[in-house]
Amino acid sequence: MRAGGATPGSGESDGWPRYAHDPALTARSPLHGKITKPEIRWSYSAGGRELLAEILPTKGEHPLRLVAKDAAVVSREPKVPRPGPIALDLDGSGTLHPAMESYHERWAKILPNVKGLQRVAWNQTWTDQKVCRLQLFAYDQAFDKPRLVWQTDPPEDTKTAKRNSSPWVTFKATSTC
Repeated sequence: MRAGGATPGSGESDGWPRYAHDPALTARSPLHGKITKPEIRWSYSAGGRELLAEILPTKGEHPLRLVAKDAAVVSREPKVPRPGPIALDLDGSGTLHPAMESYHERWAKILPNVKGLQRVAWNQTWTDQKVCRLQLFAYDQAFDKPRLVWQTDPPEDTKTAKRNSSPWVTFKATSTC
């Protein structure tokens, strides 16, 4: 008997042509059977283990031994602190400030005649409403006094090229300088 339960030449394998049955990976078959009392004949765990290792510099020789029977409770907090956001001179004053970035905001030198760096950000995210504006802020007056340089109008239309592709949006820019 072959994997999937179909015997060679029986034609039954046509009902399960690929992994998870179809391109959508539904794992559902259109075939119907006369199963009155379903039962599990076998199973296989494909789960893995996550192994965390933190290497700290110390004097001397320290061999690394990884043995499954030595598994212990692992703290997710590292002994060496993770680095925070990069500190940059955002306002051109010489003082370093944390430059927080995310999927919807970035810092860069965009305006050559304006001191400091500028921040490009979306004012709204995670919405399908026509309220999103892409904005450019300058911090040349002070770090705590962002100045809106320009922003786009909300999108005129959201268009999708084809099924299962990313949408693109059309904008108009409005300057506030």
